Amino acid sequence: MGLEVFEEIVKRILIKSFNLKPSFSEISSIVKLAGAQTGRKIFVNNFVEAFRERDSIIIFKVKIKKSKKIKLRIGETAETWLGTVGIERWEKKEAAINTDKNIEFIDADNASEEFILRPWENGDSFTPLGMKGKKKISDFLTDVQADSINKKEYLVLTNNNRIVWLVGFRIANEFRVKISTRKVLKLWVN
Repeated sequence: MGLEVFEEIVKRILIKSFNLKPSFSEISSIVKLAGAQTGRKIFVNNFVEAFRERDSIIIFKVKIKKSKKIKLRIGETAETWLGTVGIERWEKKEAAINTDKNIEFIDADNASEEFILRPWENGDSFTPLGMKGKKKISDFLTDVQADSINKKEYLVLTNNNRIVWLVGFRIANEFRVKISTRKVLKLWVN
């Protein structure tokens, strides 16, 4: 596709979808994203962003999200942008290895009753189940090719300031169910 055609497509998208009258520099900055590194983001104005995804450019309205911490006790649920997140007691004999990334079973022998659900923060790290050594959440999300647009919004479930679960992805190795485990919790998101 020629440059002029690409510029015209971007212009029409901004006019029709976002009700903007884009300047040449705004259009050019979006077009330049085609050659930029994945994850590069520009603000077209205070209400519209353009984002370089792996194989596309995504233009969207800016979402104003409040990063809040939610206290969650065993037996409770919380509504999040990912869906409903819940924690419930579970019988160890019913806790099976499962392939659904939205359901996890954890060893709760050393966990307190209160969990905190929050967006991950820079510097957060954990040892993902099946791996050796700590890994930064940001690096883990990059490795599993998590959606770049929402990367900063993914949630962690913590207990006593330890990351238990990167919600929808992986539990921390220290919370895996072992033969010696006495108390099991089921974590889920839907």
